[in-house]
Amino acid sequence: MTYQSSKSEQKNESWWNTRTQLEKVLFGATTIFASAFVFVSIAFLVNSNKSWIGNIKTAKSVIFESATPYVCMTSGCVKAASHIIESMDQTVNPCDDFYRFACGGWKETKYINDDQTGITEFGALRENLNRKMRALIEGPPKKDEPFYNDMMRLMYNQCMNQTNIETYQASPLIDDIIEMGGWPVVENHEWRQESFNWLDTIIKFRNKGFNHNILISVFVGPDFKNSTRHVPQVDQGSLGLPNRKYLLKGLNDSTVQAYYETMVDMAIALGAQNKTRVKQEMMDVILFETRLANSTIPMEERRNFTRLYNQMTIADLTKIAPWIDWQKLVKSIFLDEISKDEVFIVKVPSVISRVDEILSQTHPRIIANYLMFRMAFSALPQLGKKWRKLTEKYDKALTGKNGERPRWDTCMRRLYGTFGVPMSALYVRDHFDPESLEKAMEMVRYIHQEFVESLEKVDWMDHKTKMRAIEKAKGISTRIGYAKEILNDTKVAELFHGLVLKGSATFYQNVQALRKYWTDYDIKKLREPYDKNDWKKFSQAVTINAFYNSLENSIKFPAGILQGIFFDKNRPNYLNYGAIGYIIGHEITHGFDDRGRQFDKDGNNRNWWEKETDLKFQEKAQCIIDQYSNFHVLEDKNLKLNGVNTQGENIADNGGLKQAFLGYQKYVKDAGTEPGLPGLQYTPNQLFWISSANIWCAKLRLESLKLRIQTGVHSPPRFRVIGPMVNSPHFSETWKCPLGSPMNPTKKCTVW
Repeated sequence: MTYQSSKSEQKNESWWNTRTQLEKVLFGATTIFASAFVFVSIAFLVNSNKSWIGNIKTAKSVIFESATPYVCMTSGCVKAASHIIESMDQTVNPCDDFYRFACGGWKETKYINDDQTGITEFGALRENLNRKMRALIEGPPKKDEPFYNDMMRLMYNQCMNQTNIETYQASPLIDDIIEMGGWPVVENHEWRQESFNWLDTIIKFRNKGFNHNILISVFVGPDFKNSTRHVPQVDQGSLGLPNRKYLLKGLNDSTVQAYYETMVDMAIALGAQNKTRVKQEMMDVILFETRLANSTIPMEERRNFTRLYNQMTIADLTKIAPWIDWQKLVKSIFLDEISKDEVFIVKVPSVISRVDEILSQTHPRIIANYLMFRMAFSALPQLGKKWRKLTEKYDKALTGKNGERPRWDTCMRRLYGTFGVPMSALYVRDHFDPESLEKAMEMVRYIHQEFVESLEKVDWMDHKTKMRAIEKAKGISTRIGYAKEILNDTKVAELFHGLVLKGSATFYQNVQALRKYWTDYDIKKLREPYDKNDWKKFSQAVTINAFYNSLENSIKFPAGILQGIFFDKNRPNYLNYGAIGYIIGHEITHGFDDRGRQFDKDGNNRNWWEKETDLKFQEKAQCIIDQYSNFHVLEDKNLKLNGVNTQGENIADNGGLKQAFLGYQKYVKDAGTEPGLPGLQYTPNQLFWISSANIWCAKLRLESLKLRIQTGVHSPPRFRVIGPMVNSPHFSETWKCPLGSPMNPTKKCTVW
């Protein structure tokens, strides 16, 4: 056998990475204070010709006359005003293009580094969070820290120790390939076909911590029809590319071509001889995976949960896919005994039948080449730089980025998936402001109540369906911040019971041990009830995201998103309602989008819609689908959005922004009008809309935009502003946009 493992050179670190932590802190502090001084001065000059109408209320607050009754001059307001002014392009008419108006200045000042796919406000907040967490991980451990924190730091330090990683190069991967039966394209005539069985290989993947859901997915998940339990499930397998559409384009697509070339380069790097032969064998692999892609159903056809719910026993599975030894497969994947009468939920039986047919018709050498490539490709991030660079061509074609992120950033991000709970505990203890919880919860109450009241006013629903909708909306539970159990070391320790990571093992080996552990963890849930109040479902507090869960009928806002541009208790509430309020309304509305509406108040997949109202919903949703399908990115007019795949998020955006605005009006009615911001001659309502746009400021590479549109369920950032606002009469009224102007079209789409 001729597997190869060699060393590679390393580049010097950038100027910034060579600075000390103190230098970085001082540089950042100087920048912040300088910016604050400049914008306070601007604000003073702008308002200097206005009469004083009040006196200094406190040492931190001064009141000026403005477009609003008062101007807030607290540090929180000055900071917010500074960011808004920097972000805006006030030469743009807000009724022509509100996204450019709110984000034009932001985009002009941002530069996408080679190692980035783009820059977003979400990303900026995540990077800031990563820096905070880096300081905690790299800092000295606190006295009596739990054992899982030691394991977390071990993984980070091993990831950072590139010198050690370079010493073993691809050796552990080669050992695994040999253990799996070898990679035919590398071994050539030495590979023994008679010893190969694709099912045995998949089982070995499962036992070594590699992805076993490549040809067919077999896993444990909640029962959509009875959301109190877990059930075994079968679905189409995963592909090496992010979406079937890439493979169906063939090698004429630059991403598929780069993917194919990566296959060839990997095989040669591991010792394959005769490039002509290697290219032909990998071409066979591409054609095989294309057949697999053709057998799957597209995302557009996976939005109806009822169609994805097909109960079958092993005997039933054997009838539709006789080439697969189902008894052997499930016995090897699951940890519990699976009887012949066990009922599986099979998502799309026809796909399983087609995969079975493809496997029966494909030469074992091609299947083996495909499986070994998928396994090796997934392992490259754990290897030395030479091996990681093998994916650069593919990464550039797929996302536009060229090069790796700073090593500390890569290592930090890896921890979130495997040690998210301990990371969350560190963050909450050291950085989270508990006072934010009360203010955020108040916002949820206002917006939630507004949504319930809006349902009562809906004129296209019959009475029965409306009453069920209101009952479901009132039943939505809310979780904000973090589960208190993450601060209980004993509780968290239970999550890691049985996990063994060795300091003497390589980074590669410990990564595989973690993957195996968490796969087992999920599989073990089979005989456990689905507990909707389980604290572990809200344990990832260090997350820049928010969630609606149909099975729980719940909305969740982790501590990580309650900061920065999304939320600040020290600034006026119109900015918070425009930012995190938009997100709150969005998550609430998810319960009533095209997918969320398929679940009742108890989290079960059940049709609670009367037929006539159901048809009216579909008609309104189709308006959203058609509207967004006609949006195209500015960088490429031929690149249009997928209105079907994004309809759920678009419905949630439109409804969520509306509820946030109306919720804020209720807040003002109770609390009174808020002051304006220095240097900004806009009303609180106008600043609400500016804030709601600012959170989506982004600058993305064209390749990244294409990837998002091909694979994502969210519209690109620009259309999360333009879409909901062109449909909003409240927006047009606030900005006095003439009917027929770009931001106030005559035809509008609305669902909620």
